[in-house]
Amino acid sequence: GRLVLRPGVRELIATATERGYRLAMATTTTPANIDALLAATFGDAGRDLFEVICAGDSVPNKKPAPDVYLRTLEELDLPPGRCVAIEDSRNGLLAARAAGIATIVTPSLYTVDEDFEDAAMIAENLAAADFSDIEKLFG
Repeated sequence: GRLVLRPGVRELIATATERGYRLAMATTTTPANIDALLAATFGDAGRDLFEVICAGDSVPNKKPAPDVYLRTLEELDLPPGRCVAIEDSRNGLLAARAAGIATIVTPSLYTVDEDFEDAAMIAENLAAADFSDIEKLFG
C-alpha cells in the first residue's frame, strides 16, 4: 500500500481513457510484477485500463531492442504513426523510436541525466505537462 504513482500518471490515464485513446503497456518487467504494480496502484480495475500488456518475457530481446513495442503494435493492429509512447529511460526511448513511435520522455530520478535528444517531447513532470495537442505527435 505504500507504492504511489509518479505525479500526473493517474490523471493522464484518466484523460486518455475519457478521450477514447487505446492504452497499452510495453514493458521489460515480468507479468507478476505488472500485476502487483497495477493492483497496488489501481486495485482490481488495473489490468482493465490497458487493452494490451506486453511484458518483457513475451519477446526475444529486451529494450533497447524494439521487440516489445513491435509486439504491442501487432496486438493493437495499429501502425506506429498512430501511437505515442511514454518512456522514462534512454533504453525505452531507443526501443520506441526503433519501432517508429513518437515518444514523450518523463525522466525519473535514476534517468534524469540520460540523453533524450530523439524524444518528441520531454515532460519533466507529467502533472504539469500540457498534452492538449498530443495529436500533433501522431505521424
